[in-house]
Amino acid sequence: MVTSANSCPQTGRLSYKSERPRAIDADDVHSGVVVPDETAGDVRRVDIVVAAFLFIITSVVSAAYVLAMFSLGGDLNPSTKVKLAWGVVLGALGLVMILSDSVDAVKSIIALGAMPFVFIVLLLTVCLLKALKRETGG
Repeated sequence: MVTSANSCPQTGRLSYKSERPRAIDADDVHSGVVVPDETAGDVRRVDIVVAAFLFIITSVVSAAYVLAMFSLGGDLNPSTKVKLAWGVVLGALGLVMILSDSVDAVKSIIALGAMPFVFIVLLLTVCLLKALKRETGG
């Protein structure tokens, strides 16, 4: 909807009037005035859903690849079976979170999944402190 403001001659107050958008014709294009079409919002929504879907798929494929590499001891070319197995595990985890229909359950799953990284970060911190101590000669 397009809203325009006009002042009332008696009161001097602004009154707002809504108009339905109209189709673009040759005069609009020539004059440089372009009125948005009603379907533009629907197209944008579809574009956003497709972009989000592609982002999620790309992220899961990348995660499956990295997990397959780690599970095979750092092999840079993990087999398709291992990548597929990790993809199924990640997909099942995502499906469980969607079907749980509980924000608290999703938070718990995320916290449990992040727990090993706490120990990794602590180990990295210890390694950094040792390297800094060795570099300064202490």
